[in-house]
Amino acid sequence: MPSANDILENSAHKSVYITKVTVDGENQLSPVSDELYKSIFDQVLAEPLQNIETAFQSCQDIQKKLLFTGLFQSAEITLDYDADINASRLLKERVPESLDIDLPIPTIAQVKLVPAIFNKGAVTTTTRDSYSSVGGRLFFINKLGNAETISLQGDVNYTPFNGKLDERSIGAKLSLPFPKNPSVKAVFYANHTYLDLFKQPFINESDEHKQSQFGISTGFEKSFLYNNEKSIVETFNGISMVARSIFGFADALAVSDSIKQFQGTFTKTSFISQLHADSRKFYDRFPVSGKRFELFNEYIINQGFANAKPLPEDSKFDKVSVSFETHKPFFNTKVVTSLNLNAGAIFPWDNKSQPLVHLLDLFYLGGPKSLKGFERNSIGTRGGHYFYKLGLTSSFKLPNTPVDSPLRLQSFIHFGDVLNNWKSAFNERKPALSTGVSLRYAASFANLDLTYAVPLRVRDYDIAKPGLTFGLDLTLY
Repeated sequence: MPSANDILENSAHKSVYITKVTVDGENQLSPVSDELYKSIFDQVLAEPLQNIETAFQSCQDIQKKLLFTGLFQSAEITLDYDADINASRLLKERVPESLDIDLPIPTIAQVKLVPAIFNKGAVTTTTRDSYSSVGGRLFFINKLGNAETISLQGDVNYTPFNGKLDERSIGAKLSLPFPKNPSVKAVFYANHTYLDLFKQPFINESDEHKQSQFGISTGFEKSFLYNNEKSIVETFNGISMVARSIFGFADALAVSDSIKQFQGTFTKTSFISQLHADSRKFYDRFPVSGKRFELFNEYIINQGFANAKPLPEDSKFDKVSVSFETHKPFFNTKVVTSLNLNAGAIFPWDNKSQPLVHLLDLFYLGGPKSLKGFERNSIGTRGGHYFYKLGLTSSFKLPNTPVDSPLRLQSFIHFGDVLNNWKSAFNERKPALSTGVSLRYAASFANLDLTYAVPLRVRDYDIAKPGLTFGLDLTLY
């Protein structure tokens, strides 16, 4: 928070004149441009004559803008008396003695910055009992002096032992803050994904195929501080365009109509809105308190096959998903109880017909990062219009480990379902259910999940996976 020296504190009802703005502590390897600084400090540069209360408020606003650039860990602004004789002489020249008014206090706005520490890149390897992956990230931050971020990423998923590549993806993202309001960022994102859906437990053998997708999205991100500036809310609104292709059937005559209908290049244009709020506190990467809330909404503007007329209005739909988690510590965080809720729905625009929804837009459930005790994407309808999942977890500190250790023993109970008729969720249809114990280690360089799961309710259409599962993510920065 900005402060003032004794001269300013004893002059609460007088005006100040900002004579200078000094900046100390900037990252010299990647400095912010003068143009961006001028835009951020415009409140005091354009109107240097202010009363003290207004000057303090201006400094608070500038402090938030500096933090919203994402370039600094902290930003402190101090208002100090400018003892430079030239500054006082300049004020006397600008205010005629005939006006018989008090001169404003010549004041220096001193900005002290602590640069944020960034990783230029990262390589992450993931090992599961059913698949493995390796991915890389490169970050180019503030190279042009405009607080912009350019990120490049690439990932490869493969099946262990046989070396089959199940997924390949590449992507690039540009984020550029508005100079006068860095809490708003213009965003552009492009990605390409290749999927090989052969030998997957959630795909019938006759329906095995390959897919590719190219997508771009552009829009605006907006960040807000709340809870006495301890938490942040982020929103995104923008347009997304994707082109998808299904090909490589083993036997085109045996493929079900639900998949064959998308053969060729299928395009979709939509308006996306996202909201993310997070107040969690962590021991390294292990959450021990606070809440997280995410809301995703996608309005389908049009969709259809390339070089053909768009599909009729009744093919349009709205896709909504929500995610909420809360963590409550007990006994000085030796025990942490967590509640996780996820749900989603796809609604037709006319509320009557069943919309045409691509395979990649449907909801899926099941797997070690979804609902433990079941095969990946193998709960309920294999791709449905509705889903829900509820999980309750208790995490316990292990003996002879520090109280802030991210290594925890967990017990959990999960249940959920994927379906095409939401009314059946309230009738005779009961959800898939599992319980078990996990050993979790969540740190910035490693994420370990060793789980023994017991499915308690398995329907005829579910694929259970009882017993031990192993997952390890390693990150090298």
